Amino acid sequence: MFAPVVSRFRTYGVPVDASTAAYMDAVWAQPDMAAWIAQAETEPYTIENLK
Repeated sequence: MFAPVVSRFRTYGVPVDASTAAYMDAVWAQPDMAAWIAQAETEPYTIENLK
């Protein structure tokens, strides 16, 4: 699973074909992916100049 790549493609709106979009949706729907996103949303560390 290439979850970081899927995340970047979704974040930046990279155009993909239908089969790639289906793969990305399947990755995004995985329970481990949901847990990873939830943990990232609660991450207290920030880089000051990127706010």
